[in-house]
Amino acid sequence: TGLGKHPSVAASELGRRKPVDDACPPNRACVEGIIEHPSFDAIVGFVIFLNAINIGVEQSLTIGGKDTTITTAFESVFLSCYLLELGARVFAKGLACFNDRWVRFDLFLCILGVLTSWILVPLVQSTPALLNPLLVLRTTRLMRLGKTMRVFVKVQDCWMLIRGFMNSASIIFYAFIVWFCTLYVFSCLGVELITRHRLVETDREFAAVVDKFFGSLPQTMLTLVRFACLDNTGDVYQPLVDKDPFLALYFMALVLIVSVVLFHTLGAVIFSSMLDQNSNEHEAAKAAKQQDWERLVLDLREMFERLDTDRSGNLSRREVSNISDVDQAILSEAMGLKTPMAVFDALDVDNSGEVSISEFFDGVWECVLANGSIHLKRMEKQVETVHWRLKEMFSAQQVLTARVMKVCDEIQGVREDVRDVRMHVVAFSERNAQQGPPPSAPAPKRTTSRQPAMARSESASSSRSPMPRGVSSGSASRARTSSLPEPGSKPGAADELLDRLQRLVDSLAPAVAAVKAS
Repeated sequence: TGLGKHPSVAASELGRRKPVDDACPPNRACVEGIIEHPSFDAIVGFVIFLNAINIGVEQSLTIGGKDTTITTAFESVFLSCYLLELGARVFAKGLACFNDRWVRFDLFLCILGVLTSWILVPLVQSTPALLNPLLVLRTTRLMRLGKTMRVFVKVQDCWMLIRGFMNSASIIFYAFIVWFCTLYVFSCLGVELITRHRLVETDREFAAVVDKFFGSLPQTMLTLVRFACLDNTGDVYQPLVDKDPFLALYFMALVLIVSVVLFHTLGAVIFSSMLDQNSNEHEAAKAAKQQDWERLVLDLREMFERLDTDRSGNLSRREVSNISDVDQAILSEAMGLKTPMAVFDALDVDNSGEVSISEFFDGVWECVLANGSIHLKRMEKQVETVHWRLKEMFSAQQVLTARVMKVCDEIQGVREDVRDVRMHVVAFSERNAQQGPPPSAPAPKRTTSRQPAMARSESASSSRSPMPRGVSSGSASRARTSSLPEPGSKPGAADELLDRLQRLVDSLAPAVAAVKAS
């Protein structure tokens, strides 16, 4: 990871790195796999920790005038380990490894270690008078502890502390300026109120305290630093306040402004800055993760084609159960499910036993973008499917209702036609009954006279009954003509025809009522 990057962002960048080229030698690929292993940095951090202990032991032995041969030998061993680590990184990645700031920092420490431990120390032993001041450079060995940050940044809690310290450096600098100016103002005020107090010339005890703590402006500022840190301030203000109680107002303002308000405000600002930075880091990590998933969605079509072995355009349970380990790992990470069957059940929203390409894309993409669980998204998808099905059912019901109403109108027209035919037959029967039975050989004149009568009867019946709805004039005339009995026929035949028509209408009435009710 780079210096100052969040672990999740660094991990995302690590996941986007290109795989090792096939033409790369096996030894180099093996070394690269070792140095990129998470445990490698932990081992290096442990070596640095042992090196720090060795430095402390060496300094203690030097102060006591004891032999430091063993600690010097261990120092050479640790330096060899650092050189071996740097050589492994250069061997695995070439000169491109120096693009990482951590590797450049390691190079600086290795050069400094070789200069101080293997060059300056032997020269100092030969000419101690000239080169002894240069041994101060050996204290730079403690900079190796900075390499442990490479391990700390991978731990979330440690990373928050380190990042907060790094981001608060500018805030601390400006806070120091404000704090210094505040102390300077109170020091000038203290010189006027205490150093030049009237009791300095008359009271020896008061004058002794003033000479000790408020003798000059720099001494007054050093004294006020004790108030900023609340470091045993009673010995300073108590003798003065006992002599002049009005000085209590000065010391109370000093404690409230410098010790309480200023430092607590500084802590609040640093804490707020850490929260804002943490939020920005999470947003950056989320954006990087989303970009990875967008690239994943672009590859989903190829994954679908690999799973669709029969080229049917749908995935069955058998095909999903034969998923490869790589595709299974990708889908499990995206959807939060572990088994292939769980993935299939989550994608098969309509429970059809097959997953189409649209269901496959929509299911994976919604799981990537959603914050809820896959089961919740599946329920939402099912509710949406039910909604569309109900909408289609209501639309079909409206079409069916319109057709039923049309059939009802046609049946009502047929019922009116039957009533008109019945009235016509009854009138015809009554007229035949009044005229008497017809002769065996009808005369031409009677026939011609009857025809106008029938025409007049038909025109009268037509004028009495309007044309029914849903029935054309041609069909109505044919029905009426076919329903009329021939002259001389028996009235029982017409009644039988009317009874059949009435039974037909009565049989259709319950069905029409049931359709209307549904």
